[in-house]
Amino acid sequence: MCFLTGLNANTIQNGVVAVLTVTATSGTMIGVTDALSASAAGNALETIATGGTVSVQAPTAPTVATGSASAVTSNSATLGGSVNPNGADTHVWFQYSTNSSMTGSTSTPQQDIGSGTSMLPFSANITGLAGNTTYYFRAWASNSAGTNQGSTANFIPTTLTISGTVTLSGSGLSGVAVTLSGSQSGTAATDGSGHYSFNTPAGGNYAVALSLAGYTFSPPVATFSNLSTNQTANFTAQCANSVSPSSPYLDSTSQAGPTLDVTASPGYHWTASGGGFITVTSGATGTGNGAVTFAVAANSSGAVRTGTLTVAGQTVTVTQRATAEIFADVTPPDYYFDFADIMYQAGITAGCTTTPLDYCPSSPTTRGEMAKFLILAVEGGNSFTYTTTPYFTDVPASSPYFVFIQKLMDMGITDGCTAATYCPNDAVTRGEMAAFIIRSRYETTPYTYPSTPYFTDVPPSNLFFPFIQKLAQAGITDGCAPEMYCPDETLTRGQMAVFLVIGLLNDLPAPGTPLIASAVPNSAAPGQSVTVTLTGVNTNFVQGTTQVVAPAGVTPSNITVLSGTSLTVDLAVGAGVAPNPTSIVILTGTEEAVLPNGFLVQ
Repeated sequence: MCFLTGLNANTIQNGVVAVLTVTATSGTMIGVTDALSASAAGNALETIATGGTVSVQAPTAPTVATGSASAVTSNSATLGGSVNPNGADTHVWFQYSTNSSMTGSTSTPQQDIGSGTSMLPFSANITGLAGNTTYYFRAWASNSAGTNQGSTANFIPTTLTISGTVTLSGSGLSGVAVTLSGSQSGTAATDGSGHYSFNTPAGGNYAVALSLAGYTFSPPVATFSNLSTNQTANFTAQCANSVSPSSPYLDSTSQAGPTLDVTASPGYHWTASGGGFITVTSGATGTGNGAVTFAVAANSSGAVRTGTLTVAGQTVTVTQRATAEIFADVTPPDYYFDFADIMYQAGITAGCTTTPLDYCPSSPTTRGEMAKFLILAVEGGNSFTYTTTPYFTDVPASSPYFVFIQKLMDMGITDGCTAATYCPNDAVTRGEMAAFIIRSRYETTPYTYPSTPYFTDVPPSNLFFPFIQKLAQAGITDGCAPEMYCPDETLTRGQMAVFLVIGLLNDLPAPGTPLIASAVPNSAAPGQSVTVTLTGVNTNFVQGTTQVVAPAGVTPSNITVLSGTSLTVDLAVGAGVAPNPTSIVILTGTEEAVLPNGFLVQ
């Protein structure tokens, strides 16, 4: 539906042309009616604009006038004491003229409307009226087929509605037609002639209402009062057509999207178009309610992408994920969709069930599960050494999480929940998750964090403040709600996937996030020195400003910036450094780029 707003109209004088300009978007429908009253508005014709600027132009003269003697309806009523207006021999007459005497060449013949009980109320059509002209008309009844108007008592009180056809012109218009009307009701003249006078529809008050395939808004949404010569009335059409779904999500495969259901008024003409990776396959045009189908090409970019369809003047945003669907309980609309898939592809998770293959994204993450997820992400698999003597009394060697918790302790990522226990079955909180991710991301590589809190529920006194601050600064989280992090809430497996994939795999970060994509070569033995080429993404390396930071025992030197996204650095690995993946940080002013666990001391 389209509603007229921002109307600004002036005056049209008798018999002259005025232009009402409607600026409409593609697919917009505009209706203009003779809405001087609620009943008059019902005669509206619908207009449709498919785009461009629409001009509503008043005629120089009306083309049709209709008289209606609705004041006399009773079968028992008489006129002049002897005329039964609905009698079998009664004739109703109608005449109009440009002079009040109803004589001369300017007068029309007296029209015999007919006789019988169906004559009242009557209607008469007259055509060819001139512009800027006053007309007189009268209607009467007689009890014979003669033309004698008889007694003035036989005159019928009459209402005449004058209608003029209005045309619309503009770019991209289709099916355009409008009726603009004025009406006056006369009363019996004192001279006994039975005259009523009217003027062609100009110089009066006219109303504009919206008509949508038989639906008329009352009262009218806009009124033109005494419109004048060559003036314009500009207004904007606002449409409320609907398309569902309005924001479909798809996985990365080439496929047909869900059918888009269009809800519109029965006479509303609309179009549908795509672009880029989206193709409309059916329903490119329609009228009223309808359906549109579309297809998307495969997304091989490795990142989420969005595109739009324009349907019935509405924008439908299509989001295509970076990965193909893997888990039965993780679907493309889920914010953690790609992250859970990447964890599966990287061998970090096999899901929570196999038949069907589910991920259980709403389930809490236990501390035992978290240890396994973290070590598999840091080490890139199960091949790693660990201390075989248990650190914690509640994690014996028989525990399925023993090797991972031991390695977590070896790397300094955890010190347990108490001095002697790890609490493997306890749920991880969002605060604890921040500590796990940041310690795993940087290990012993130094980092700083802002002292001004990002979140109102995490003050500096909070145990996890440094980790949550760094998590937010690195773009790994924006909290649970505006200005809140919810540190004490249980971490779900869906939330965990997002934290881990961004924080430890450097995958699917927020657009524009600086990061280190690769280190070549990416390993060295203790006591060895290698020249490493580091390649950045969204970085701005500057010779003399950019610094390389490595963990204790690995010394950077001789930094040579090759470009804003590439540099070389010598890394000297100390003889006593334990074999482990290590992280490298590149600082350029306030810009930080990290390669989590991307350089291996072997």
